[in-house]
Parts: sequence; C-alpha cells; structure tokens
Amino acid sequence: MTHPTPNPNLPTLDHRAYLDGLRAWAIVPVVLFHAFPDYVSGGFIGVDVFFVISGFLITQILLKQADQGRLSYWSFLTKRVRRLWASFALIAFVTTAFAWIAYSPARLMDQILALVSAFGLSSNWYFFATSDYFNPQLHNHLLLHTWSLGVEEQFYLFYPLVIVGVARLKWPLGLSLAAVWLLSLSLSLYDALAGHFEGSFFATHLRAWELLSGALLGLAAHRGLIARAFANFKDHPLFQGLILNSLAGVGLMLIVVSSFAYNEQMRFPGYGAVLPVLGCGLVLIAGELFHLWNTKSLVLNLTCLPSPARYIGRVSYSWYLWHWPILVMLGSLIYDPTDTEILIAVILSFALACAAFHGVEQPIRLRRILADQVHLLVSAAVTTSLFLGLSLMVIEGQGLPQRIPVEARDALATGPDPRGADKICLSAGDFSIRHNLPRPQGDLAQMEVCALGRDHDQALDFILWGDSHAGALEGAILAEAHRRAIFGASLTLGACPPVLGGGWSGLSPQSLHACARHNDNAARLITLWQPRTTLMVGHWDVYARRPDMKPGKFRKSPSQLTSAIPAQIATDDFGRTMESAIRTVSASTQIHVLLDVPTHDFSVPEAVSFQAIWPWLPAPAWISRDDQILKRSQYVPLFENLAQEGLIAVDDPLDTFCPDTHCLGANQGQPLFYDAYHLNDKGGDLVITALPHLLPYPVKPADLTTEPIAEP
Repeated sequence: MTHPTPNPNLPTLDHRAYLDGLRAWAIVPVVLFHAFPDYVSGGFIGVDVFFVISGFLITQILLKQADQGRLSYWSFLTKRVRRLWASFALIAFVTTAFAWIAYSPARLMDQILALVSAFGLSSNWYFFATSDYFNPQLHNHLLLHTWSLGVEEQFYLFYPLVIVGVARLKWPLGLSLAAVWLLSLSLSLYDALAGHFEGSFFATHLRAWELLSGALLGLAAHRGLIARAFANFKDHPLFQGLILNSLAGVGLMLIVVSSFAYNEQMRFPGYGAVLPVLGCGLVLIAGELFHLWNTKSLVLNLTCLPSPARYIGRVSYSWYLWHWPILVMLGSLIYDPTDTEILIAVILSFALACAAFHGVEQPIRLRRILADQVHLLVSAAVTTSLFLGLSLMVIEGQGLPQRIPVEARDALATGPDPRGADKICLSAGDFSIRHNLPRPQGDLAQMEVCALGRDHDQALDFILWGDSHAGALEGAILAEAHRRAIFGASLTLGACPPVLGGGWSGLSPQSLHACARHNDNAARLITLWQPRTTLMVGHWDVYARRPDMKPGKFRKSPSQLTSAIPAQIATDDFGRTMESAIRTVSASTQIHVLLDVPTHDFSVPEAVSFQAIWPWLPAPAWISRDDQILKRSQYVPLFENLAQEGLIAVDDPLDTFCPDTHCLGANQGQPLFYDAYHLNDKGGDLVITALPHLLPYPVKPADLTTEPIAEP
C-alpha cells in the first residue's frame, strides 16, 4: 500500500513518529546524567535537544494556524495549559508533601519559593539568582529541573506575540528570527568565553538561540525550503537513503558524543551547546525528508522508530517531571545510595511517569476529563491559588519550624562562630599606627586588617591568611588568642585561597583580579610586619587537581601581579601559585599550613536534623577516612615537600575528624559544621584543641591571663 506524498509547500502536522524517538534521545541522557553522572557526564545536553524540538514544532503549529486564518493567542496558551498543567500540578503536590514532612524550615522555604516561581513560569530566573546548576549543594533541590520548564513556558508566552507582531509590521519573519538567534548566540558565546555568571546555565536570553534554531528549521520546513534543498535527490532511492542515514547518523552521533564527552567543568551553554543543537537539527532535517519522501532510513528505523523508543518519547515530559524528585527523595532518605538503589529509583520514576501519563496527562489532553475549556482553566486557577495560599502560609511562618522535633531544630540552629563578630577591623595603615607596627605605603595601607586577640605592645604574634575556611576559624582563634594573651591579625577573603596569582574558578574576571590583589597585598604585609607565625588556611580540596586528574576549581588571575611573586615561579597551576606564596613569605615568618577538614556534598546541620526527624533511617553517610585521604592526594605531597625543605609546618586535622573508618560531621548529636564544609564554633574549638601549635604561645609569661598557659 502506497501513501500519498504530502505537499511540501504546506506540510501537514500529522503525528511524526521520528519526533517521539528523538525525544527519547533527549530524555534518556538527562535521566542517566542525574542518576549516574560519573558515567554520562554530559547528559544535561538532552535539555538542549528538547529546546530545539519545541522551537521546531511550535513554529510549525503557529504558522499553519496563521496560514489557515485561525491563529489565536488565547487558544494557543490554553492548549499549552491542557498539555502541561496537570502533570506539573501532580509533581508540585508530591514534592511539597515530601518537603513538608521531611525538610527543615530553611529547605521548605527554598522549596516553596521555587514552587512559587515555577507557577509564575520563572523558576529558571529563581535559580539564576540563587544557584549554580553544577553546585553539589543544589543537587538536593526537588524542583531544580523545573528551570527548563520556565524557559520553554516563557517561549510559549512571548513567541506567538513575536510572530503576530512581525506579521503586522510586515517584517520578514525569517530575518527577524535569525537576528534574534544571532544576538542570543553571541551573548551565550561571550558569556562562556569572557564573563560566565554562576547562573548562566538557567538564563533565558542565553538559551533562546537553541529554541530559535528549532524555530528556523520549523520555518524552513513549513515553507518547503528543506524539501526544495534536497529536491534533486527525491527520485533517487540510493541517494535518499545515503542522505537520510548520513544526516540522522551524524546528528545522533553529535548528541551521543556530547552526552559522554561533556562534563560539569564546562561553561554552559555557549560553544558547548552548539554540538547537541546541531545534532538535533540534522536529525530534524532527516526526519522531515523521511516524512516527505516516504522512504526508508536504516538509522531512523533502528534508533528513532522502534516502538520502545517512540513510547519513551511520548512519556518524556512526564518522565522528566518525575525522575528528578524521585532521585532527590532517595538521596534524602538514604545518604550515599548504591548504584542498585539508584537504578531502582530510575525504574520507579519511569513507572510513575507512565502511570501519570495514562492516568492524568492523556485524559486531560484528549479531553476525556475537563473537556470544557472553562472547566480546565478554572481547575488550573483553583489549583494554583491553593498552592500559592499554602506558600504564603509557609513564608509567613518562616518555614513552620514547629513541624519538626526540638532535637532537629537545635541541630539547625548552628551558624558561623558568633565570636568572630568581636574582631575589630581597620585599614592596614590605621592598624599599624594603633598597634605600633611598620606602616605600609600606597594602596597597601588601604587593605582591611582585623585584630584577633589583645594587643600587648609586642611584635605581631601571628597572621591568619586564607579564604572562608580561615574566616570560619576566626572565632575559635580569637578566643584562644585571648586565653594565651597573644595578638594577631586576620587577612581573609571568601573564595580566595592564600596563593599568589589566582583564585576560585567561579569568580568573575574582576573578582578574580581582586582576589589576586588581596593576596599580593597580604604577602607584602606579612613581609613588612614579620609575624612570628603565619597560619595559611584554605579549602584546598576544591582548588587542587582532583584525584581523577581533572582540574580543580582554581584559575589563574587574568593579569600577572609581580610585586610579590618571584620571577622564576610560574603561576600556571594551583601547585605553583601555592608554592610561590609560601616561598615569598617564608623568610619573614614561620608558616603553618592547616590541611583541609572533611568536606561534604550536603549540609551537615540538615543531615543531623534529618536524622532526628527520621531516626529509623540509615545515619548520614559521613565521608570515609579513605575518601578524605584520596581527596587530598594531589596536594598533600606538595606541602610535605615544602615541609621537608623547612619552609612550613603542616598541621593535619585528619586524625581528629576521622578517628576511625569514617569522618565526623557531628559530635554527640551536635554539628561541627554550619553548612557542608565551614566549621562552626564547636568544630573550630575542636581544631584548636587538637592542634595547639597552630598558634604561637606567649614569648613572656602570660601575666595578662587569668590562668597560666603551659605549652604542651
């Protein structure tokens, strides 16, 4: 039986089976990335494929309606509500119920704010303003995946108006879309190459070109440009098969290669998104030719058209909604789940997605229930109002802490060491005058310096130099300095390790330069003031090269600062910049380097609180001693070599925090950290008690103290 060939000048929008298969190629990498990121490290590109497909289909739908004189903005939005609303409302109910039962007040508040933004079609901007997609701390957010829905919904909201507006202004639609496409792509490339804000992954204006890539292809398909471009091969079966297989094969290869070759270290979107977008575009062209020519394509037949692939594609929206919350719930209930448990969660999410697809999404979409448009919109409005009312109650109640036991509330009450607030901060110039120290000159005199301890009219006893991990210790050091009657200064800056010539890779170029300038000035002050001891503290684990030899989150400064950096020391990686800092100041002070405390992929107070709420579940999976040793394996030898040269003393909290096979995140039910890796007052005191030689003892008898200070 033969099928009539559709008119290429006015293609119909009957169901294209290959699109369902292509959706399967989009959803599977996303799910595998979220479930097994070590194996499918770039699976997040599946969302980019979805964006291209959406732009392609929506453009053809709108243009066909416009050609038939029945384009209605209201009708278009109503169909989007019928397609998307019910499934999302179900997920909103499930995730909110789980968060209500299991989450702390702060996490419930975060969940609710994300929920409100999702109902407001703007969750991507919520995460843009608050998060970095690849930040491990964000991986426990139940609604993180709704960012892509926000981007698509904003496209649905404004794109029909663009088409209508361009038509009324009588502008060429293709050129208008191409101009916006070029602008968005340029901004995306610039962001990746130069700026790159933490939230760039979520930004609509940096993603618009992906949707518009599909839109331009949809416009080309609608106007028959794709058919005409390959018209010479229409009557040559051999060439048909060669073209279709080549286009589809190369396109799918680009998607697969991106899924496995990309990783979270990439600045995305930008140039990285070009490959999956191009791959999807090639498959769409092959699919349109396949549809128009009614011919065979081995690649499409094997990859996109088998029934299992098409079915996965049909339920892809529902599976996308369900898979992420199920994985997050698993990680909340079972810390560090095994691969088998994760696989079970993936299968469960697919089963729930199928049930929701057949039980909720399809009945509403096919008008088996809520067939009347008014009933549909009233139901959506009432549901949204109920969620917003609940959200207002939670926000007004500050997360309703009365929901959880007292023990859980106590664990969550921890914060940064409050004793650190007692430090007195001055400019370096004023500090030197007040404490009778050599006076710095020029811009060095403007650097902020904070006093730690009581000035006893002697030379400076110590300087604390480091990032936020050093700042977290200020309270404990201040208390110990008072007890010993020693006096020191703090030169700390968050996300700025005590090295010369670089800093944290997440900083903007301007902030990275400010970090390099801060450390350059710190080295100059240490050389000028010559404290007895300099304590260098940093989140070394995150800056140094990872055990798998992938680069850490360290980046060289955009400008070369040479005032304190020895000319013979190159600043091309973390090890050399760290070494340059130590060699620069070692002649002026005795250096103590504090190795990193265990760092977690989850909030320690949240974990302790969760255990109080769910005492029958497995205890938090604190980092094993072996894992902590592995984390530091790339940088500890560098410090040990410098110690053998006599340049530094290395102080290691490993035995204190990891006394047996696992490390401590809490002690007697009390957190030692106020987040995943910053010590609170209890953690800081534990470090000072276990490593007393971090700080110097008084040179003269401690006549200013209430009790003698004996050096152990």
